[in-house]
Parts: sequence; C-alpha cells; structure tokens
Amino acid sequence: MRFRRSDSDIIQQLEDILNKWSTAYEAVRYPTWRWHDWKTFLSTSFKAIPGIRFDSSRPGTVFAKKATDLPEEEFFIMKHRKLPSAEPCLIIPAELSENRVKYLYRTVRPFVRPCYQDITCPTPTD
Repeated sequence: MRFRRSDSDIIQQLEDILNKWSTAYEAVRYPTWRWHDWKTFLSTSFKAIPGIRFDSSRPGTVFAKKATDLPEEEFFIMKHRKLPSAEPCLIIPAELSENRVKYLYRTVRPFVRPCYQDITCPTPTD
C-alpha cells in the first residue's frame, strides 16, 4: 500500500520508501548487489538433468524420471566428490541498448516528474 501511494521517480526515492516503511527488508542497490555466473561455475562440478527433485538429506543426489510414465530414478550429479573452493566469475551488466533508451524516453518519460526526467529517462544520443 505504501508503495502505491508514494512518488518514486528515481532509484534513490524507491530505496528510501522501502527502507522507511519496511521492517523486514532493506533495499540493496546495484552495484552493491553482485551477480555471479553460477551456471558456468556449477557446470564444472555438476551434470545437467532436466525435471529433477532434490532431497536435502542426500547432497549431490537428485531424483528424476526419464519419462512421465517411468518410475523415478536416483542420480548422483556431482562430477567430483568435492566442491570447488573458488568463487564464480562476476557478471558485469551491459549498458542499456539504444533501443531501450529510446523506449524509456518515449514510453516512460511522460510519467516522470519533469525535474527527474533527465535522470530516469535521458534523451537518446542520436
């Protein structure tokens, strides 16, 4: 309810609203939030199996059916018995594409208060 009744034209305002009214959550802004390439990282230790079920009491083991009409089977998906000690690579997000910048300018900018338009939806470069 508080979000619907609050003006938020820039990220800082959204963060302030969340931190002011929420007792359970705290806003985390990018670049503080770090994205890791978990898919590549885990692929060095695990095999991919679609349609799987996990059991926390059996680490590295999953249960899956090879077909919907077949019984569930047990698979050990770790390639090695030990997990890697390194962290996955960080994923650096790309800049907004020119098409996205144009879309924001045409579609979103009219709904942003004039004093924040150049921050939230700047004019495209071309």
